[in-house]
This record gives sequence, structure tokens and C-alpha cells, in this order.
Amino acid sequence: MRTEVLEIESRKQTILRFRLSQFLEYFYYDDVELDWAKLDDAYGGSDIEKRMIYLSPSIPSTPNYSLGLGDSWVDYTKPLKFKEGEQYFFVLLHEIGHFKITEPKIPKYFMKAKKELESDFPDDKDLQVESADLYIKQRKNEELSHWGWRIDEFKLWLLTGHTKQEHIDVETWAIKEFRKHRGDIRQALKEMRKQLPLI
Repeated sequence: MRTEVLEIESRKQTILRFRLSQFLEYFYYDDVELDWAKLDDAYGGSDIEKRMIYLSPSIPSTPNYSLGLGDSWVDYTKPLKFKEGEQYFFVLLHEIGHFKITEPKIPKYFMKAKKELESDFPDDKDLQVESADLYIKQRKNEELSHWGWRIDEFKLWLLTGHTKQEHIDVETWAIKEFRKHRGDIRQALKEMRKQLPLI
């Protein structure tokens, strides 16, 4: 019985990936590949240079699902409530958004601080992030809150390669696109369930 359940789960993942890839190709890009991947502290990832999107094969569906980094920055006037399976499409849309949204220009002092951190702590990303606040100097007459914001922005960029503003823009775009294509998404999931035997 356990073997049968595992086989069904494997088939479910295969069909879901196929439906997600269809969605990606039909509505957005036909030259970007999608694959499952185990990601540290993330449900999705994108590699713009390699034209790849990675999704975790286990994304939770909660009553008011939000995307970690985006949940406290985006104004959810109508919180998203997902039906089973929809969360995969939402995370996919977030990653597509990284291809669509142009990243804000990175300040020169970010690049300078990153170079210094890499020189002082080579091959130790965690220590670079932990020490980042020592490399972003407070400006004359700059309020502590704004200085702290710049440090947080730098740490996020250092860790993920994306700024907070980019994540806000990407998350906002993903919400809009999800609502726009929700009928198509639900139809894809309906067709997927028809392909699966009852457990």
C-alpha cells in the first residue's frame, strides 16, 4: 500500500510539473525551463542567466499564503486564499516576475562594500552577511532608522542578489497575474486531478 501511495505521489509531481511548464510556456516564456529543487529557506528560485526556474516539490497551502519576504511589504487588500495546488502556480509567478521586473540600479557603495567583505571573509557568505553593518557607514545627519534600512537592504541583496524594492515589485506583479489567470490555473488543476487515480 505504501509503495502504491509513493508511486501515485511521484506521478502527481510529474503531472504537476508538466502543467506548470505548460502554464509558463503558454503565457510567458518558451525558452525558460522549470525543474524541482530542494531549496534552503525558499519555495522557489530563479536563474536569469541560465533561463531556469526552480520550485520546491513541497509548498504548503495555508488559508492566507504569502511569500516569506513579501508578506510584510505588500499591501494585501484581499488576502489570497489558495485551493490545493494553486500555491505552486503563485510561487511560479513570483519567479517569473524576476524575469519580468527590472532590478533597481545597485548603489556603487553596495558593490564596494561587497568587494571588501569578499576580500575580508572569502568563501564565507554567512560571516559576510553578519558583518555587513560594519561596512555600510552612517551618513552625516542620517537618521538611525534610515541607516538601518540601508543596512537591511544591503544584507538582503548580499544574501539573495535582489533588493527589497525588487521583491515588492515582483510580489505585487505576481498577485496581479495570479488573479488574472486564476481561471486557467483552476482548469489546469482540474485536468490534472482527472489524470490521477484515487488513493
